[in-house]
Amino acid sequence: MTDEVVEFFRERVAFYLETVDRLQYDVVRASLAFRPRRDDPDHLENCWQAFCDNPVNIRKRAVACQSVRHDEAFLTLCGAAKRIRNILSKSADSPVSLGSHFRTDLFKEEAEKVLGQEIKSVEEQARKFAAEGRFDAALLEMARLSEPIDRFFDSVMVMANEILIRENRLRLLNHLNGVFSTIVDLSQIESKALDSVGASTSRAVTSDK
Repeated sequence: MTDEVVEFFRERVAFYLETVDRLQYDVVRASLAFRPRRDDPDHLENCWQAFCDNPVNIRKRAVACQSVRHDEAFLTLCGAAKRIRNILSKSADSPVSLGSHFRTDLFKEEAEKVLGQEIKSVEEQARKFAAEGRFDAALLEMARLSEPIDRFFDSVMVMANEILIRENRLRLLNHLNGVFSTIVDLSQIESKALDSVGASTSRAVTSDK
């Protein structure tokens, strides 16, 4: 199947979701945005690879996203996903070359240690919900990471001077970037509620934003 044919079907699916299901445009965009990074040897296994060619599953994920977008923690997570994507895009190393396997023994700050622990349990449960087709539950499970991510950005300088520490923190963010793209691309979700996200004047904001 050529890229042109794939794009044609994606446009048809987007039209249906917006006009028939009346889903918001950013939810539709987020549901159709993600592509598996097949050239990345460290890319995370994700639901997209299983469902990307199935419009029914695309619709299920879009409807699930629409149903939880009122949740404050979920909106905060979407803001964090956008910020993480921006940090990675400004990094000298591309996400592909960085990989997503971070080392917990290189964590120095308590906030990154806690975040590393939370990721494991949340990701495991979210994958379980997604495998069962409970995409709304999976997204709300991911939203549990909003607070530890906020604490991470409040107290951890991602772009540390030490190369090993900096690269490990970028891998942590790249891992999160993969997790946040498994059902829909959370960085594509827009809301007025996101305007205040990242407004803090913490070390992380001033150094990494």
